[in-house]
Amino acid sequence: MVKSRQRFRSYLGWLLATVGVIVAACFAVNCLVDPLWYLRGNVLTGVNYAFNERLAAIIRFLPRRADYDCVIFGTSRASLLPDEQIEGYRCYNLSISDGTAPEYVLYAKYLRERGYMPRLMIVDVKRAEFIGPQQAVEVPDFIQSGDSPPSIFASYLSLDALDFSIRTLRGDSPHHRYYDPDFRARPGLCRAAPPVPDSTRHRLHPAGIGLAHRRLQPHRSARRVSRGNRPGRRSL
Repeated sequence: MVKSRQRFRSYLGWLLATVGVIVAACFAVNCLVDPLWYLRGNVLTGVNYAFNERLAAIIRFLPRRADYDCVIFGTSRASLLPDEQIEGYRCYNLSISDGTAPEYVLYAKYLRERGYMPRLMIVDVKRAEFIGPQQAVEVPDFIQSGDSPPSIFASYLSLDALDFSIRTLRGDSPHHRYYDPDFRARPGLCRAAPPVPDSTRHRLHPAGIGLAHRRLQPHRSARRVSRGNRPGRRSL
């Protein structure tokens, strides 16, 4: 009887140790690849894929929001906007795949509740938004509830995040673009991290950018400034 108890305890101890090693390895891989941008992005290959931009973009932005006085909302096309060329502002690109105006409003309200008031807001609105039908809103639950985002432990001790990490290492991108270590979107499929010339991104034409600008001021309504597209130029 005593030997059977010892044998059971030994088995249980090895089982718990094995589970602990697997969980620790899962967490370590997710931290190194960092598919949701809790840390510095993928430190193994420098290539980050857009598996869940609606979550990753805001998670990366929240601890760094004091460094930016401009925010860009838009679709995947706007993610290729060279925000570093917008003079006089330090812009953060919060564009998401298939983003919609109601989603941008939810993100903006969430940031305002946390005291973030940018000097400049740039919004890319799709033509389909004006003709309908309206798309379903798909934002993280904490954006709608106003809660804090999930912790790194809750996210990176999950099989979903591990799947993202494995697909990243395999080069299995869900879109024909990826993010470099500076969280700048680049077109194409990439398995390594070769330098990509800026010519592959959109060129910035401030006068004909085709985006709506809103300057936010505390205790005042947002002032919208929009400019129509010029002939011969494609809007973002």
